[in-house]
Formats: sequence, structure tokens, C-alpha cells
Amino acid sequence: MLVYIFSGHCSDTAADFASGRGWRPGASAAAATEEQLAAVEWAYIRMPTSVLVDLELEPFKMVGQRDVYCAAQYVLEHRLVAYVEVQNTEHGVAPSRAQMVDVALTSIPATAPLCVKERLGVLVHGTPRKERKYLAAFRRRWNARYGYLRAEDGIDVAERRQKATVFHQWMNAIWRGAAAPVLVVNMDETSVVRHPTGLWGTVLKGPACKPRREQATLADRRGSVSFLASICHDSAVHGKLPQILLANEHQVSLRVLGRLQASGTLPANIYIWREKSGWTTHAIMRRYLTLLARCLGETVAERTVVVLVDVNRAHIDHSILLHARRLSLRMCFVPAKMTRWLQPADTALFSRFKAAFRRTWREQKARLPMGIVTQEEWLRIICAAIGAVLPTTTWHAAFDSLGLLGNQGSMSETLCQELGLEVTRTAKRCAGCAGVP
Repeated sequence: MLVYIFSGHCSDTAADFASGRGWRPGASAAAATEEQLAAVEWAYIRMPTSVLVDLELEPFKMVGQRDVYCAAQYVLEHRLVAYVEVQNTEHGVAPSRAQMVDVALTSIPATAPLCVKERLGVLVHGTPRKERKYLAAFRRRWNARYGYLRAEDGIDVAERRQKATVFHQWMNAIWRGAAAPVLVVNMDETSVVRHPTGLWGTVLKGPACKPRREQATLADRRGSVSFLASICHDSAVHGKLPQILLANEHQVSLRVLGRLQASGTLPANIYIWREKSGWTTHAIMRRYLTLLARCLGETVAERTVVVLVDVNRAHIDHSILLHARRLSLRMCFVPAKMTRWLQPADTALFSRFKAAFRRTWREQKARLPMGIVTQEEWLRIICAAIGAVLPTTTWHAAFDSLGLLGNQGSMSETLCQELGLEVTRTAKRCAGCAGVP
């Protein structure tokens, strides 16, 4: 009842305390039920008036000082949790230590005895080390963590469901209406940095006279090339797909490019394009389609080739669609803000490639004299990472699990839930895609 009074007669706070949330290990983090809220309110109503007056004005007459302090601390932390939840979900902010301490000080119950309020102030505010220790214990009690919020495009479930349903209907129509077996080729770009930083490993502690730091210029840390990756669901065709590194003139010199091409050590399907800009343009997209058709050869005539890309402005232009038609290629676009759910390159490829690149970079840098990675070595590392991931992986499951192969029977329940699609367990397919032509 003290928790209810200190919280300003907030039933949610008292019900959470009664259920053990925030103080009992293993307690449920679910919101209080109507029955629990009603139980708290009825307990207050049935409490004798004299007892309520003493609890509000002189709580030490009814319970011990420790119980009063614990009740006030619980109210403080419950308010702090509510603040964090609002900041995380509505504002997209992970509050800092200073913000948490400021809010905690203002969340001390006003009706608590003065000595309790002073003790709570000492608990949450002090030296930086003391504040960190308190917040660490607070996070353990309330099932929180010290971390950051992942930045992403905001899109509600209703919009996800609508876009996913229409996209799957479109893909199913392509498969069912194709005159030849369908081949879906997913192409997407990702940036590959010139000098990856922040790689975790073992670092010795030692005197300042022997600085332990990585040498890298600002230009190297900011420089990058674009990797135009292509994958498909057919392992027999995948080896033909072009893998393109798009670099600007400042990142790759003509001399380095000439040495790489003359060495004959690059895989046949890896191409390095040196342009004025390292970004994809309409011209680069048309050039890619031409190269793709040439690499596929007779496959274009034997199958219905669908090029799946996102709706980046560089991918959408009337000239690109006309050029694809001339090459007997069919363009298909992943809906905006949906690539994290519906594009295989994003869901299955790039995380593996980036991990392989960082691993190869670290290993190669450890072998080179003074740890200096030249332009040529950097490009070879990228090619090695491509070779370690793309040819050695069967991508059929990546396409099938996203519902891109003519049906949605292999989509996981988790993906269907994130897309807002109902899952029919007996049919093992997304009910949101039912009735697809």
C-alpha cells in the first residue's frame, strides 16, 4: 500500500510491485491485468481510514524505515523505467547516464519522508563511478541493457503487410505466367571501406612511451568502394553472375588497376570499374544490365530472368527499363523500406561478406610489413572475401525463405509476424498471401 500511496495512487505501479516486476528474479515483464489493478484499488478502498492517514502522514508509525525506503525506491525506479520506455519507443533515444540521473532525482516520491528522500538522492547521484554502478544494478533488476538503438526507417505493421502482400502477389504472378523457368537475380550495393576501424581483439596494457594504436589517415578511414553484388537461387548459374567493384578515380589508380588486371589472379566474374564517382548511376545500371546479360549468355534465352533490385533512384529510370527489355531481362523492385525483410542480399549476404572482409583484412594486415595495406592489397582482400562467401554458399534458402520463388510456404513464422501476415500452421503458409493469382 505504501507503493500505491508514494506513486500518487497509481494502480499500475502497485500492481507491478505486487507481481514482483523489478525486484523478484524471473518475474513477468507483462503489463498488469485488469484483475490485478482492481485488486490494488479494492485493497485501498477497504483499508481503514486511520491506517491510510498514518501511511500518508507518518509512515514510520506503521512500518519500519527499511520498508518505507524500499517502497520509495521502487516508485522512483518504476518512473525511471517508464521514462526509458517512452524515450526508446517514441523518441528513439537511449538516455545517457546524465539524463537517467536527472530524471531519477525528479522521480523521488514527494510524499516520502525527508530522510528517505535524502537517502534516495545520495543513492542515485554522486561520483561518475557511483552513478554507473547504480545504473548497472538498475538495469539488472528491470531487464534493461546498456547499448544503443538501431537506426532504421520507420514503417508500421499495416504498411508492411500491404507492401509485402502486393510484392508477393507480383512475384507469384511472374512465376505462374512465365513461358520459361524463372531465374531471380538479386543485385544490391554496399559500401566497402578503405580502412576498417574498431576491430576488437587483444590489446596489452603498457607504458605511454609505447603507444598502442592503429595508423590510418583520415582519407583512408573515409574512403570506400561500392560493391555491386549479384546472387541467385540457382547454384548452377550463380558462378556466372558478375560481381562488380565500383571505385572512383581517387581510390584506385590506373597503375594499380593495370597490375591487378595483368596479374591474372582475379576471379573471372569479378570486375573493377574505375569511374569519376563510386556511386551507382543510371549509366552504371545500364552497363550492369549489359554485363549481366553477356555473362548469362544462353541462359537469357532459355529462362525468364528477373532482376530484383530496391527502389534506389539510381535503379529507376525509363531508359533502364527499355534497356532491360532490349536485353530480354525483366525488372522487379522491392518496395521502399522493405529490403530488410524482402531482399536476400540484405537478409543473407552482406553481413556474411562484411564479416569475411574484416576477418581477411585483419589476417592480411598482420602479415604485411609494418601493417600497411596498399591499394592493391586492399582490392585483393575484397576479392578474397567475395570468394570466401558468394561461391561457397547456396542461396536457394535465402530466396525461398522470403517467398520469392513462387510461393510463401517456406516463410518463417517470425518473418510473417514482422510483416503483419497471419500464419496458418496447418497449411504452413502466410494467410496474408492467400488468394494470390
